[in-house]
Amino acid sequence: MNPAIFGTFDIGNFGDLMFPIIAERKLSELGTVELNRFSYRFKRSDSWFYDVETIQDFPKFIESTSVVIIGGGHLVHFSRFVAQGYVPTDDRIPHPFGFWWVPAVAARMAGIPVALNAVSVHPHQPRWAEPLMRCFVDSLDYVAVRDVQSKARLQRYASGDTEVQVVPDTVHSISDLVTRGHHSMEYRKLLAAAGIESDYIIVQPATGLRRYTDSIRRLIADARAQGLDVLEVPIFAETVDVEGIYQTSEDVKHLNEWPDPLLLAEVIANARAVIGISLHLAIVASAYGVPVHFPAYSPESKFVALDGLPNIVPLDSSKRLSLKDPGEADISVVEQRKVRVNAHWKRIHELSRSAMSPKCRGWDQILETPAAFKRAAGIRGSLEGVRLDATGSRRLAVHAALNVLVPQLGRRGNRR
Repeated sequence: MNPAIFGTFDIGNFGDLMFPIIAERKLSELGTVELNRFSYRFKRSDSWFYDVETIQDFPKFIESTSVVIIGGGHLVHFSRFVAQGYVPTDDRIPHPFGFWWVPAVAARMAGIPVALNAVSVHPHQPRWAEPLMRCFVDSLDYVAVRDVQSKARLQRYASGDTEVQVVPDTVHSISDLVTRGHHSMEYRKLLAAAGIESDYIIVQPATGLRRYTDSIRRLIADARAQGLDVLEVPIFAETVDVEGIYQTSEDVKHLNEWPDPLLLAEVIANARAVIGISLHLAIVASAYGVPVHFPAYSPESKFVALDGLPNIVPLDSSKRLSLKDPGEADISVVEQRKVRVNAHWKRIHELSRSAMSPKCRGWDQILETPAAFKRAAGIRGSLEGVRLDATGSRRLAVHAALNVLVPQLGRRGNRR
């Protein structure tokens, strides 16, 4: 099979980088796979973790693509801020639609099956974008989100027999790729260079944890008192995590370089405990029963993916470091989630067999459509927080914006 996977794989964020690695490994268990990754920025493995193609080059790959995979991650949203300076490298690509809406609709028009890869959906969508959301959901052959809140947010746009499935975040299957206790040579060298000489805990140097600084310093002191090393590890290295936040704490150690995603997963897997705010730091630690000291989160946030995991310790109330032996931890919840994730990949593999001679159609019109909606609705400036009066004239304008797209979609018919 020749899947094309879309997301933000060109950003130095641990979770985003893991999605295509997990996809390639799990799909390769079911057959031969040649995976192409698509993001805003062009990357090559000699200077990045793997090859990444630009989204504007997708038409060159359409005829050889057997299935389009969207995500995972917190991908379906209308926020223009993803990371500092992160925008398309081609002005024609609508932002932030380029990594979720555009590939889904382009694949539908080309005759390629589309799978939504256990993503989460932002709780608020502007009213002007409702037809875009309906078009997006209707373009999907298999719809998987990672929490029930996201299911409700997408289901309202679904038509016909479309069913939105809830599938755990695919990184829950990390233990199929990395084994705790099996130390690679790269792992040994990385820790030796950092001066790690004993068991250790991980602290994420995230600016979002600053309100918990006193609590974190107490946990660091507790770890040192118990003879543990403390390793400060950036998880979002794009600029969000800033090394040195805890440098005034005694003996906090640092990695000499940010490791590739699987090596970083190995570092997390072999920790005695972790302290952080990253969803995927917590998910990977949970896969091995490693205690996670984590801040409180909103029931509307993406962090609900952690609900039900037994090793999550509220950072607000952490008086002492949780050091339960990961080897004795109950990880049955994670094992159950892995079973569901494996079934998810089998569904995508089956879907890839239904592609029928795909052809690139309507690419330019697809790229123009979100901007047409924005103009028709009279939007100026930010896409977020918009409140519109749905007057009759605006409804007419919005439907007019779809005139370039709907006829071509209609010719596809119902593929389900």
